[in-house]
Amino acid sequence: MSILQPIYPKMRGRAGEVTTYVRNGLVVVRTRHSTFSGAPRSHRQKETCIRMHNLVNMWGCFPRGFRPGFENRRTGQTDYGAFLSHGMQAMPVYLTHWQAINKGCLVSPVMVSEGTLPAIAVHHDGIAPATDIAVGALAVDGDTEVCTLATAIVRCNRYFSYGDGVLFYWVEQLFDRSLVLPRVAVRCSFLELDASDERPLRRAVPHSEGFAVRGGVLAAGSEVVGGMAWVHLRRVKEKLLRSTQRLECNNPQLDSYSGEEALLAALGQNNKQIIDRL
Repeated sequence: MSILQPIYPKMRGRAGEVTTYVRNGLVVVRTRHSTFSGAPRSHRQKETCIRMHNLVNMWGCFPRGFRPGFENRRTGQTDYGAFLSHGMQAMPVYLTHWQAINKGCLVSPVMVSEGTLPAIAVHHDGIAPATDIAVGALAVDGDTEVCTLATAIVRCNRYFSYGDGVLFYWVEQLFDRSLVLPRVAVRCSFLELDASDERPLRRAVPHSEGFAVRGGVLAAGSEVVGGMAWVHLRRVKEKLLRSTQRLECNNPQLDSYSGEEALLAALGQNNKQIIDRL
């Protein structure tokens, strides 16, 4: 590295293998840094990177208008960044490099919403997941009008109001046998609590699996291998309030992608020593 007196004040830039810049009024000339000399990643960093692959691919499975949202994001943080951050606290999933680059994905119990509205409690009633959203004595079928269901929800649940919405995630675990690759399909349904909407539920809410009624509460019409969640939404001026929800998960395939053997396969290692260092 050489230091020269400046010929003119903006003497800086690159020329061939030389980089020139001004520091404290003097011109510094050095050879160009053309290679990365950082330290190799630790085993912990490698494991973190591998876990991130499934979350990145899962985010891409959600339809653009219904991707997970997080009301209390840090300054400068996006919904995508918040999804990854929350996802790293959930059950680890390990994909090989080939699976990751080919959009392989496993449904895991990730957070799909975080906000200030009361959470919707979900339990399994022996048939499929069901919520704590009461509807009284109402019986629902495809011909039930939106206004009828909306009125029952508002009257029976003090945290719900007309104009609110319920967003339902149906996340199905698939498997591409030709590629031996796990896949995920996501369907979203949105119900606005509109007391004047006289359309049949089946026409107003396509894929309305999440708006069946069992035992006097809103429930899923059937089970799915994968996961599901209901999110309470409310628009207040320019802000969208939401309840905090994670996927209620039923995915037997997770066991094959979350243990020690899955991590070894993802790391491309044949010995157990790398696991012991994590």
